[in-house]
Amino acid sequence: MNRSELLIRIGVFATLGLLAFSRGVLAQEMEPRAYSPSPMGTNFFAVALSNSRGGVLFDATLPITDVKANLNSGTIGYARTIRFGHLQGLVAGSVPYVVGLVDGNVAEQAQQIRRSGLADLRVKLSVNLLGTKAMSREEFVKAPKKTILGVSLTVQAPTGQYDPTKLINLGTNRWSFKPEGGCRSPWAAGTSTRTWVPGSSRTTTSSTPATARGGKTQ
Repeated sequence: MNRSELLIRIGVFATLGLLAFSRGVLAQEMEPRAYSPSPMGTNFFAVALSNSRGGVLFDATLPITDVKANLNSGTIGYARTIRFGHLQGLVAGSVPYVVGLVDGNVAEQAQQIRRSGLADLRVKLSVNLLGTKAMSREEFVKAPKKTILGVSLTVQAPTGQYDPTKLINLGTNRWSFKPEGGCRSPWAAGTSTRTWVPGSSRTTTSSTPATARGGKTQ
């Protein structure tokens, strides 16, 4: 494996990690080496670990206060470059497993629960529109570095652990979609803009929504 191929693999590993652990927010974020060029048929495998901790906000009408969560996640991911006519594409998927503790006060009584199981599956399809094309390994080695513009769509499927009778769940019980546009320059870090678009629930009953806040390490 040459130096260029090694850098590409590292870049996609970082992208898969972000895909597995990013939250649904409207924001402009930095993704190292996102939309990087790669030879056709390149396969990537990733294993990522993450810790997320902080407060959880429930509906103000519920007698639940001072809720804090500490969640540990392990994710496996796979990606492969594919061809869209003369354009380079990348399809990636990740499956996280989460173990965590949530504690707080319910009707002024201290409570603690433990959750463990699969979270929601995510699949991401990206296409580089400008700056690069679908290339063989030989073409990739000789290709000049250019600014790349790309788009992607991430789909989150309701495959995670979910019980409608419980307030704390690892799955979201709904389909979500994240369209994204990004730019990568060979002389600077790339930027991208994205937003999650919630879909419909897979059941007609859902738990009271909670909002997490806090920090995350990876």
